[in-house]
Amino acid sequence: MTNFTQTKLIRDMLGSDVPQYFNLDLQMFAVQTTDGSFITANDVDFAQTKLLRDALGSPIPQLWNPIDNKWVVDDGSYGGGTGGPISANSVIETSTKVFVSPAQRSQIDANATEIASHSSRIVALESNPVSSADEKVKMSASGTSGYLVDFVDDSTIKNIGGKLTVKTLDGLLATIIEINSLQGVTGNIQQQLNALTSIGNFSTSVDTHADLLTLTDMSAQDMVIVLADETKDGSSTIYIYNGSTWGFAGEFKGGEVRDFSTNPINLETETTGILPKSRYEKQNAAETPITDSGNLFTATTVEDALAELFTYANSGKQSIASAIGNPLNNSDTFSDMATKLQQLKVTFANNLTNKGVVAYSYNTLQELINKVANIANISVSGSVKSTSKLNVTAPYTHTIQLSSPLKIEEVAASVLQYTGNTTGIVHYTCDYNNADASNFDSDDSIIYDGFMRIRDTWEYALVEVVPDYFESDEIDFSKFIEFGVDATIDVDGSKVTIKGLQDTNGVSIANGDISLMGVEWLDLIAFITQVIGNGKSLIAVSFDSGITFKAWDGTSWVVVNVNDKVDFASKGMPKSITDTLTSAELDIARNDSNFIRFAYYIERPTYLDDAKNDKISLSVSMYGKNESANDVNWTYDEATGEMTFTFNNSGTYTINYVDAAS
Repeated sequence: MTNFTQTKLIRDMLGSDVPQYFNLDLQMFAVQTTDGSFITANDVDFAQTKLLRDALGSPIPQLWNPIDNKWVVDDGSYGGGTGGPISANSVIETSTKVFVSPAQRSQIDANATEIASHSSRIVALESNPVSSADEKVKMSASGTSGYLVDFVDDSTIKNIGGKLTVKTLDGLLATIIEINSLQGVTGNIQQQLNALTSIGNFSTSVDTHADLLTLTDMSAQDMVIVLADETKDGSSTIYIYNGSTWGFAGEFKGGEVRDFSTNPINLETETTGILPKSRYEKQNAAETPITDSGNLFTATTVEDALAELFTYANSGKQSIASAIGNPLNNSDTFSDMATKLQQLKVTFANNLTNKGVVAYSYNTLQELINKVANIANISVSGSVKSTSKLNVTAPYTHTIQLSSPLKIEEVAASVLQYTGNTTGIVHYTCDYNNADASNFDSDDSIIYDGFMRIRDTWEYALVEVVPDYFESDEIDFSKFIEFGVDATIDVDGSKVTIKGLQDTNGVSIANGDISLMGVEWLDLIAFITQVIGNGKSLIAVSFDSGITFKAWDGTSWVVVNVNDKVDFASKGMPKSITDTLTSAELDIARNDSNFIRFAYYIERPTYLDDAKNDKISLSVSMYGKNESANDVNWTYDEATGEMTFTFNNSGTYTINYVDAAS
């Protein structure tokens, strides 16, 4: 039987609802009387006046449709009459008579949507029935199915109270407490730290902005963290001091703030990497201890060690000056002393040569001292006479009559034979080895390593600051003009090596003279050099101990200012000129001087260019000289006072003898 709601069935003549209920026995709605009695279907008039009415309340003819099992408007199609059944569209709602309330309509719409969703789910379930095997899970399509408990390691993930709980992360080193300390961090911590170290020097932290303004003795770039900045809504903020005022640098988002004044960073356990030198306060010499494994010092700090070294060096210098005496003074530098000692050696060598003992300034001091023993110790009582330029054709006998006869043991005579000059003697040579470096004055741009050349390799020592972390000496890259094209920077366990040029030219000046005593002619200056590309190697010579340097310009000697690189570069002599200098041209510049020294100019415009001095040598001709005659015999007659000399070789001889009373 069709169910009808009470508002759709029974109404009185005015269309008002009639109280009703559903009678289970009769299987129909019945009128609910006031006295509790029941009205049967026969007592109820279900006529047209009891059911449907139009919008004005007028009854609408109706009848029961047994096919559709509902009451319908009687239009004649069911019991005579014309027309068809009335549709829902024929029933008009008004503002005072509506089918349902707005809340009911919304609920109906929501119910309809939910019903449609449920329907879709039901269809899906019907299409894909759940089997008992699906109660388990698999790690992959080809894996073995099992329960979740079978797939957890009970270490990183545990089953606690029937729920999967993550206990740790694979590879995690930090503790939960350490991770929780990051609470409040909203950005990359390392980036924030890098930003802080690049903009200022952290000084301290204060509680409020008012506390910030009370700070004193602050320096420019000092940085302070304000924990609760009342001027910035209580946020943690950063301020940087510009030397006069505090500038706001932004919020500090580091989470929990550490008071570094009471809890400083432990550099050994809490840091990695190398802190740039510009970011830490360096120890002064008095604060820096030394490791004296050889027990060479009594000092324990760098400052005291330097003072000890100075005292030791100064005492040594005074001892040298005191031992040698004039011209050395206590106030001389070691360089002054070296120059004076070299000049003493020059004078020493010249004096020995004047005494007939050949000596040179490059001889060691011990060698010069040993040559003194070669000076004859002569004591003459009377007069020394000489017969010179005795041209002899052997065999030849020459007799000398003494004015007063002597005993044989008192006779003194010598016979010398003249030897002509000797040419092509290599009088001086230099290979520019490291040992030769002390013989030249030059800046750091020139090195001596078998060549005299522009330095193109620079080494910086490495010091291990902590295990496996090294720090080099400070490298000023701004000094480099050009870097090498091959493996520019190389690092090994003890040093950093950089290939490049810091200078493109340099001057090297000999700080001592080469003695020309006994030299008659300068035969040849042999200058061996290697020049590549636009490299340049030039020479100037001095015959007055470095006071004036000169160069041959092809027609005459011109003065060169060797301390002016521009002048030296324009006037110095290249190898093509020095190799062709004649003895006569060199003799003009020499002007009878007994000394010579060289100065060098080297130019390397780019790394690919080069100029290297390999060797220089000086070939000379020595003066002719008298030497002791070998093949001469002599006899003496005490009775007559005659000395007879017999010459077995032709030549020019000189006879020196003493003629004195007995």
